[in-house]
Amino acid sequence: MKPLCIPRLLALAALVFGILGCTDYGKVKVAFDERLPDSDDVATLIDQEKEDLSGFVPAGMAQKFVAAFVRLNSATVYRDVNPLELEKSMRALEIVAGRIYREDGEEAVRKLCYWLLRRFENDLDQLRKAIRQTTDGALAALEGLPAPEAIQDTYKKFVEVGGDFLRHASRAGLVIRDQKGGIELTRGARFFMRLAFKIRFSNIFPQDTKPLDWLLTDFEQKWYLIWVVERSQTAPLQRQLLSISRLKKIVADYPHLTARGIVNYKHQKYKEALEAFEAALKAHPRDDRLKALVSKAKRQATR
Repeated sequence: MKPLCIPRLLALAALVFGILGCTDYGKVKVAFDERLPDSDDVATLIDQEKEDLSGFVPAGMAQKFVAAFVRLNSATVYRDVNPLELEKSMRALEIVAGRIYREDGEEAVRKLCYWLLRRFENDLDQLRKAIRQTTDGALAALEGLPAPEAIQDTYKKFVEVGGDFLRHASRAGLVIRDQKGGIELTRGARFFMRLAFKIRFSNIFPQDTKPLDWLLTDFEQKWYLIWVVERSQTAPLQRQLLSISRLKKIVADYPHLTARGIVNYKHQKYKEALEAFEAALKAHPRDDRLKALVSKAKRQATR
């Protein structure tokens, strides 16, 4: 996640639907229902990563990568850092990344990602425990402010692999302050934070190697596309439409027409939204929600 160098965490959209009545279409929001991955599938993924990671310890070029990764992440949380120094740190990390990919291969890079991800999760859990003992630690961590003295060491350790991750996770709705002043992960946040970490990691490597193809499993790639379509507030329309087309090919029952309508509507492309909703309604003529979406899009398209 970057101010300048590392991609920002994709923001989550507001995903709450009103209760749908048969004729009161005004209560229906043009938004996606909350969609979460199956917990058993997530557990299987994590177990496989643990098995793949067994016995792995960064050495040689991997150690150099970790050192460069830590330097860059640490720099992202300090606002007085010279932007040129950030760019220099990023370039140094990219050079090491290119070498480790060429010399050690994709499997070694995946293991390195899993190793850093495990450290990230462990350090996050330790930071959350430390924050519970403070009155202002959560605010500092989520807003990117200087950490209170009581948690400085723990926060510094987290920052080494997380950078300003928490600040962007907060904006995305993945983490919130709880009533006791701690940091709480929202529903499904653990999976999406792991996914975001891997996507950020992938951006360090040469893009002509298509790192997402070999770093993410098919399961994760599907959920990354769903994230772009249904949860991102920053993805360009064309990227969302392309992701919908890909989801249509890999998820047999994905409601691609409804999804096209929603993303077009959110980008104020009301004519295109209406066409998509009408096509979806034609395929499902008894669907009251689709009738409501057609009504809303038609109202906007004819203004």
